[in-house]
Amino acid sequence: MATLSPTSARAYAAALRLLRRDLKAVGPFARHEPIVDEINAELRGLYAFAEDLALPDYSIDRYHAYYGPGGYKIYRTQELLSFIDRILIRLDAITTPSQTEELPQKAFKYVADEAIKRILRRDYAELARVSATGCSKSQLVLAGSCIEGILYDQAAQHRNAAVATTASAGQTDITKWSLGQLIAVCRELDLVPPGVEKLTPGLRDYRNLVHPAVEIRDQLVPGEHEAHIAVRILHMLDRDLSEKIGGSL
Repeated sequence: MATLSPTSARAYAAALRLLRRDLKAVGPFARHEPIVDEINAELRGLYAFAEDLALPDYSIDRYHAYYGPGGYKIYRTQELLSFIDRILIRLDAITTPSQTEELPQKAFKYVADEAIKRILRRDYAELARVSATGCSKSQLVLAGSCIEGILYDQAAQHRNAAVATTASAGQTDITKWSLGQLIAVCRELDLVPPGVEKLTPGLRDYRNLVHPAVEIRDQLVPGEHEAHIAVRILHMLDRDLSEKIGGSL
């Protein structure tokens, strides 16, 4: 089995971030031009040496939208960007060990509910402390709490539209929605970046980690990898929502 070293993972992550930046500047659709070929080559190279990461299935053809003039293939840029984000989360999880990770401060300026904002700041401060000690279960629970708080606030800011979505299933009390429901509603309203719903299936059971019997019954494994992914999802959400209001501290 091919194994990806931390050094190689950092190199792939750096290359993919540069390619992601260039692809994002193209717009919602990209012609089959050098940037698409470069991304495809980089990902194929990564997959050849990362069997142990259990990466999601990949094929550049999945992002083919239609044929343009002259027979050029046109690709869906946003979906490809979301896939690259998924890969970067996996790479970051092995290049930045949780026991040495120092989390940046966050202001959560985009959160409208002041009570929710206070909870987010409190839980994030605690998350920063436990991240320095490598406490995976604590990281997963705290990161999950922050993610849920952010999504709840986004849904509450657009309450009328949120309860009218298909994902709400007719439930009008947002406080009773599950994390999975909040994710689905926020994606349906385009309040969070595409791909979040594909990154978070393991997080949806984070509440059950406080129940030992349920943890055993459902075979939940709050390991370092899962904790790191949760933290990266939180950072991705914060980055995207902060950019919408012009940045946060």
